[in-house]
Amino acid sequence: MNNTWSDQLIEETRDVLDLGFVPRDDFVHMKNINGNFGKIGLQNWLDRKLIIQNKVTDAEYVYATVDELIAAGWVID
Repeated sequence: MNNTWSDQLIEETRDVLDLGFVPRDDFVHMKNINGNFGKIGLQNWLDRKLIIQNKVTDAEYVYATVDELIAAGWVID
C-alpha cells in the first residue's frame, strides 16, 4: 500500500468537504491510509463539522480543518 494518497484524490476530498457534491446517502464515506473506514453524517457535513465516525469501532475523530483531516490520512471513499 502507498503511504500517501494521490493529489487528485486529495483535491476531490477538499472539494467534497467544501460542499462541492451531493452525497448519495446520509453520509460522506471516508477511508484512511491505515486501512480504517469512516463516515461523516450528513448534518455534520452540511454544518461543516469534520467529525468522522469509524465504521467498525464507532470511535469519533474530530478535526478543526480539512488540512488536519487530510494530514491524519483521511480522504473520501
